[in-house]
Parts: sequence; structure tokens; C-alpha cells
Amino acid sequence: MTKRTWGLLGAALLIAACGSDSTDEGGGPDLTGTWDLITVDIGNTGTPVGAPAATGQFVFSGTNTVDITLNITSPPAPQDVAVSGTGTYTQTETKLNINSGIPIIGQAAGTYTFESDGGPNGGDLLTVDMLASGQHTIVVVER
Repeated sequence: MTKRTWGLLGAALLIAACGSDSTDEGGGPDLTGTWDLITVDIGNTGTPVGAPAATGQFVFSGTNTVDITLNITSPPAPQDVAVSGTGTYTQTETKLNINSGIPIIGQAAGTYTFESDGGPNGGDLLTVDMLASGQHTIVVVER
């Protein structure tokens, strides 16, 4: 896979890291539940990709784990991406760290914002801005 594709996978895993308050080390909202991908911007290009080209779900549990499913078609991705996996995470009021099951991603870190009922469909909105595999990536999800 290309560096850009792996950066996208890291973004998905980092979003997944925004899990429940059971991993909360310093506050932050309870993010437990199922979140649907709204957009992803790999490389902070200013051109986020959303459905139907990019779809995914991130299911956060109260046990420091997240289950991830992400699909991105080519184009706009350099090649088709289909990812499923599990990661572990830690959360503070503004920061997320993740240790994924995908060796090339390993650990990723970034910041997030949470808006209660701020999503385009009226749900909670989570925006994650992080560095994964050297790529500055912004991911937006809604629950």
C-alpha cells in the first residue's frame, strides 16, 4: 500500500481511539458507541472525501478497544482500501493515543474536538486531527 493509504488507515484507527470514558486519563466526553464516517482528509489537502467514496464505522467499547471498518474506493484513494481491525486507545480531554493491530500504523497520536448534537444528521460530531504514518490527517465521524 502507498504511504497515503497507510496514513488513511492510521486516521481510521486514531478515530477509533476516541472511545469510551473508561480509558479517560484526564476527562473528556464518553464516546462509547457506533460512529459513522462523515469525511476523511489525508495529508490535510483541504479536500475531504466522504460517502459514497469513503465509508466506515468505528465502534468504541468501554474496555479500551475499538472495532473499525473502513472502505475507500479508487479514486480518490490511490487504490481501493478495505480495512477491518481492532485497536486500543487512551483518551484525555483533548488528546488521543492509539496502539493498533496493524503493524505499519503502530501508534498514532492527535487531538480531537467533540460537539454534542453538532453533526450534519443531528448527532454527536467528533473531529480528529492527528499524525499517522507521517501523514497529517483529519477525520470526521458522527454518532
